[in-house]
Amino acid sequence: MTLRICTRAAIILSTDTEPAPAIFADVKALYDLRSSLAHGAIITQNEQLIDRLRDLARRSILMRLEQQVLDLRQELEERTDDLDASRAANRDLMTVANRKPAMPG
Repeated sequence: MTLRICTRAAIILSTDTEPAPAIFADVKALYDLRSSLAHGAIITQNEQLIDRLRDLARRSILMRLEQQVLDLRQELEERTDDLDASRAANRDLMTVANRKPAMPG
């Protein structure tokens, strides 16, 4: 399970300035800390590791929100295209409906 979490975090959160192996190592250290706490160990303050956890959590949340924005923009674009097509069809129908019938004669 640790390997899976570390690998996925490294893939998702890596950047040009922060490569996947660095993320993997930090997430592994954080997961090991979590495991120690879960099994009753008393951990002394480790501000640097806690700050790193905050940074990774913040980045993952921001990435998810950015993806949601992209998804919503795509959906809006598709719906706008559908609305434009419906408006064009409606205009065409109204044009046909508003034509005066030819006079018999």
